[in-house]
Amino acid sequence: MLVGIMTMHRVPNYGSFLQAYSLKRMIESLGHQVVFVDYHIEPDILHKGDIKETLRCEMRQVGQWFKSSSLGHSIKKALKGDAGSSRSIMFSCDDMLGITDRRHYNTKCDVLVIGSDEVFNCLQLGSNIGYSLELFGRRANAGKVISYAASFGNTTYEKLDHYGVAREIGDCLNCFEGVSVRDTNSVDTVSRLTGKAPIMHLDPVLVGGVENEDWSPCNESGFMILYGYSFRLTEDECREALEFAHSHGLELIALGEDQPVRDRHIRCRPDQVLPYFRAADYVLTDTFHGSIFSIVTHTPFVTIPRGDRNGQGGNVQKLTSLLDGLNLSDRRLSSIDKLGKVLEIKPDFESSDKIRSSESLRSLNYLRSYLSNGGVAE
Repeated sequence: MLVGIMTMHRVPNYGSFLQAYSLKRMIESLGHQVVFVDYHIEPDILHKGDIKETLRCEMRQVGQWFKSSSLGHSIKKALKGDAGSSRSIMFSCDDMLGITDRRHYNTKCDVLVIGSDEVFNCLQLGSNIGYSLELFGRRANAGKVISYAASFGNTTYEKLDHYGVAREIGDCLNCFEGVSVRDTNSVDTVSRLTGKAPIMHLDPVLVGGVENEDWSPCNESGFMILYGYSFRLTEDECREALEFAHSHGLELIALGEDQPVRDRHIRCRPDQVLPYFRAADYVLTDTFHGSIFSIVTHTPFVTIPRGDRNGQGGNVQKLTSLLDGLNLSDRRLSSIDKLGKVLEIKPDFESSDKIRSSESLRSLNYLRSYLSNGGVAE
């Protein structure tokens, strides 16, 4: 079959790349051809019905179309010459996904798989993320639509209901032949939107086996990784990590995005990030995929969940679901002054590996059942 994947494959982020690549490899292992399908971002929910926001959204789509055209790409290359820029580094492995600057919308395929990543987190704002009914299957040019390990992120049923979009999103999800999510908040949200409980699967990076591929080597040694969105780790958190690293004779490296305090900042290619994690002695992160990279490479790590004042926003839901589900809840850092104490405890990767192995079979069986002429997964 020709299988389309609709996910966050154009977001300049290591996690976005590796989850897309891993899902692609999983589907290809079942004997199918994969193509990535782009989607349009609509006016955000807060400005729904606002004429100015609608026009702005239309202009953004025109701009994306032009940038993806041959002429637009040539002009961009001539004006910027940005071969070494951060965005160019982050998109340097697009050939591994089989994508180019040119966007492909409404691609005809046998099955469209929506996910993984936060494809259902429709309260986000950004050029490649936000409110899009296409991410809920609207206007899909496919014989079947399913999701795999999709996430609502910090979007909850209450928020969707508050903004008056719960019904239309629920109607879209009810047209899916199979709904798979990756965290407990998404299970609850889908259940309340549709009246039916979805299946829960692990993120494809956890079950796709990509950590065993022949990636570009890392020639560094003797270091600890800081991994988070740009300057989201606080100065106090970074200083505590710096003190811990130096006390163990290690260099503190901010990998990917820079942080307030570190010895060095490295922005590697997406095909080098797993080798960097494998070579590291320790990891401090506050991200979902930073935790996953540590788990699959068996690198001792701690994770700082981020939430709002009620402890429900940010990434609390998905990180709690991830760590609890893999028997790694002790990697959650409640206070930065406990960093050294938690890092000195060896993570139970043997237990998490057993869970991942079992879940890998479930994931492949789920995909296999829908990437065929019939059958329904458990």
